[in-house]
Amino acid sequence: MSPIVTIVAPVFLVMGLGALCARLALFPVEAQKVFGVYVFFCAMPCYLFLAMAHMPRDQVFHGDFLAAFAVGMAGTAVIGAAVTRWLGHRGFGECVLGMMSACQTNSVYIGVPIIAMAYGAPGPVIIISLFQVIVMTILVLGCLELHQTGRGWSWRTCLSLPRIALGNPIVGASLLGMVFSWQDWTVPVLAERTGQLLGNAGIPTALFALGLSLGQRRPRLEAGCRTLIGVLVGVKGLVHPALTWLVGRHLFGMGEASLGTLTLIAAMPTALNTYIFAERYGIFVSESSQIILLSSLVSVVMISTLLEMFGVAG
Repeated sequence: MSPIVTIVAPVFLVMGLGALCARLALFPVEAQKVFGVYVFFCAMPCYLFLAMAHMPRDQVFHGDFLAAFAVGMAGTAVIGAAVTRWLGHRGFGECVLGMMSACQTNSVYIGVPIIAMAYGAPGPVIIISLFQVIVMTILVLGCLELHQTGRGWSWRTCLSLPRIALGNPIVGASLLGMVFSWQDWTVPVLAERTGQLLGNAGIPTALFALGLSLGQRRPRLEAGCRTLIGVLVGVKGLVHPALTWLVGRHLFGMGEASLGTLTLIAAMPTALNTYIFAERYGIFVSESSQIILLSSLVSVVMISTLLEMFGVAG
């Protein structure tokens, strides 16, 4: 059976159901936040901890895989920032979020279920997620904080940034799972079964909550904004996976299996954190929400095409 039916369709149908419920106002607006808090603090940390704890030690660290993704992400980030600055005529803070929209992939809420169903384990995408949170999120939040306060970089600012990452429950749980894997520790039965009960609900709840967010009605934007959004969606949906594939294939000489996984992760839509950060700092809010919505639609086609291209069966 086609991977479009067995892998891609279930993920986006759950998201679509959430969006439909939002459009029909079946849930209060506050429900999105409740679901989001549950996923962020309870369900996904349990799922990711157990996934990493049961991963063989030799699969936890993928040096070439991570390096190839980082190079592709950096190249796409430069393009995204340049597009936002020169096409959108935006300031520093909005350029940072434009950069994030173009290169930071939704590795947890969409990447984990897609990769898990396609390859049987979510390990590689978890490593990418940790890289994005520890490196990209710290960089983005640091820039946005400095932009808002008007202060320059200092040692105190740099030393405070790791706390942002370590205070993230998804990062903390994943790192703890990596420790269990590296030390060959066994997860206690009680913790295992409790984590399974919570974690098994993580992916469907995350997808439904994301659908609720994307289904909210949004104001119509000006023509200039729509052009910028369209270009950034194109950079995320087309340039990012293409550049990542080129880097993995020609710079690192990766095999078909690793190259397929790497390109699929790059083809995931813009991370939901882009909208969360935009709302937190009061800039690029409407643009980021539209980019997430449209990049999610583009990713349906891209992911389906890539699954067929790399011969992944459902």
